[in-house]
Amino acid sequence: MNQQKPDTFQLGIKALIRNRKGEILVLKSNPNYKYITSKKSAYWDLPGGRLHKDNSIEETLRREVMEEVRIKDIKIEKLLDASISKHRPEKNLGLILFTFLCSIADTNVIKFMDDEHIDFKWCSPKKAASLLNNKFSDTLCEAVRNL
Repeated sequence: MNQQKPDTFQLGIKALIRNRKGEILVLKSNPNYKYITSKKSAYWDLPGGRLHKDNSIEETLRREVMEEVRIKDIKIEKLLDASISKHRPEKNLGLILFTFLCSIADTNVIKFMDDEHIDFKWCSPKKAASLLNNKFSDTLCEAVRNL
């Protein structure tokens, strides 16, 4: 009997950030970034990262948003989706994403802190859902579309 080795999963925490106009922040990944294993092409993403030992989900979310786009004051509103990412960091390594709806007051604070992302834009929920469909689950994209 041929038994398949089970996948291992990491937990990622993502922030779906909405501004006062109802627009969603999306980030374009840098395909040459040192930690991206798939060097195919850039894709649209959300700020966030992996949960580290001894960090809470909220600490992880706030740390990653600060590290990636220099936003200090986010309001975490609610869990929007929990699903498996369409991207796999490695062959037998999956990624479970918890995506939280967050809001900010000031949209002029976006500043990249490293070369993980090469561009960003604020867009309508419908456009954001379309851009994020490459990486994120259909259930998350539907939730974004309906914001």
